[in-house]
Amino acid sequence: MIQIPDQSQAIRDATLIFGNTLRLGIIRQLSLGKDNRADIAKALGVGEEALTRQMATLIDHKLVTSTTLRGTGRPVRYSLNSNAVDDLLSVLDDYRRGFSIPTKTQTTLPAVDSRSYRKRTQ
Repeated sequence: MIQIPDQSQAIRDATLIFGNTLRLGIIRQLSLGKDNRADIAKALGVGEEALTRQMATLIDHKLVTSTTLRGTGRPVRYSLNSNAVDDLLSVLDDYRRGFSIPTKTQTTLPAVDSRSYRKRTQ
């Protein structure tokens, strides 16, 4: 990824997160009320393995939370952290409108792997 001097890590993360069609699709499906991998994968027309990798990125960035339920198979339910999504979108909007955004941010979030959507070859 090209490093633009006035772009903070938050801008780069937001660009990678929202610039990935599968991650954006997951966010949309969660917004529409879908809360499990099978339903989200079916709605997006992707396999659960690919979905799981992208869901992990969204969870790492605290945009999605997961809850393991009791019962057979220990199903997992996902929910969207709408406030975190809105905050990240706000950072992008502020940047777009020309507001100054600190380029050095104190973040404990993991870096977004722009290649994580690619199918692993082995």
